Amino acid sequence: MKLKINNETCIACKLCEMVCIRDNIQVIDKKAVEVDNGGLF
Repeated sequence: MKLKINNETCIACKLCEMVCIRDNIQVIDKKAVEVDNGGLF
C-alpha cells in the first residue's frame, strides 16, 4: 500500500511520525515525507 501525505495540510506537528507503524515518515523542512525504513515492512 502506498503512503499518502497531503503536504498542503501538513503543519509539521510530527504526530504522523509518532503513530506510523512502519516508521517511515519524517518531518523534513517543515513537511512530512516518506523515507526508506530499510525494507522492514
